[in-house]
Amino acid sequence: MAWVALVLLVLSQIRTLKVLAPVSLAANISMVVGQAIIWYYIFRDLPPIHSRPLVGPISGLPKFMGIVLFAMESLGVIIALENNMADPAAFTGPFGILNAGMAVVITLYAVLGFFGFYQYGDDVQDVITLSLPVDWTGQSVKVIYALAIVLTYPLQMWPVLEITWGKYVSGYLLQRDDRWYELWESLYRAALVLLT
Repeated sequence: MAWVALVLLVLSQIRTLKVLAPVSLAANISMVVGQAIIWYYIFRDLPPIHSRPLVGPISGLPKFMGIVLFAMESLGVIIALENNMADPAAFTGPFGILNAGMAVVITLYAVLGFFGFYQYGDDVQDVITLSLPVDWTGQSVKVIYALAIVLTYPLQMWPVLEITWGKYVSGYLLQRDDRWYELWESLYRAALVLLT
């Protein structure tokens, strides 16, 4: 676990989205590889469709809503991306980047959820990776997703650091021309990583 903290401490020192983009790309590639493995297992040897119930009990609705809300939370990243776009107006609107991206994400979640339940039935776990077989490929998905989580951490911290350091901490405590400004910012970033 100490090596993860060390990696996060280094990644948290990235101060521009331009430098953060390749790290985020590596995380996205990891997610695509993990998804490909999951889709492979989900579509392999599907059981007859009539062997699965059409709908679940109403008592499962709160759990379903909790999972959906957790999966869709990304407000902090959305605000940071919109503020750093060359044309922020293209981000919102009926056919904006946000709606197009969320439509793709919601579709993938729905298809994955449907076929995940279709493959594993009532034995499906809350996290689909726990339903995968206990072979090398199936278990590698957990490692791939762990890598993706570590690599997306700096992007998740970006809005927190921009708001807390940029608008509150540095404005009250330091001036930009202070010779210790960079050091204090680095220490602040490290402290936030260690607190989370």
